[in-house]
Amino acid sequence: MRKLSLITLLVPLILICSPGVSAAQSDEAEALSGSLCLYEHDDFKGGKWCVASPAYHGWKTDNNLSNNYWTGTSRAVNNGASSMTNTTLCHAWLHDSYNRGGDVYNAQAKSRDADLTNNGMDNKVSSLHIDCR
Repeated sequence: MRKLSLITLLVPLILICSPGVSAAQSDEAEALSGSLCLYEHDDFKGGKWCVASPAYHGWKTDNNLSNNYWTGTSRAVNNGASSMTNTTLCHAWLHDSYNRGGDVYNAQAKSRDADLTNNGMDNKVSSLHIDCR
């Protein structure tokens, strides 16, 4: 009976003294688990193409989206996005020309846009850059 009492007393003490996950570690895990997704149609419908978040404090660039295809299709993503979600803690820049040129749309961290028409980027995204620094 005493062993049960000792265990009962020690478990809460162990839980209190165990190191938890810091806010920075939590932010890093969240940034690493997110992605930027482009959708072929408004309201996140049609084909979908996602790129995973870059390493924390890093960046990722795709200078030519014509080499990427909507999931399960042979249709290129280039100049075909009508909506997007950014579930990372990073900023993403969507460009209407290859090599990150031309007009740009800044997709804020933790943002979504159901219709890229209002930003002048509907069916125009040709390259992108995601920055977590």
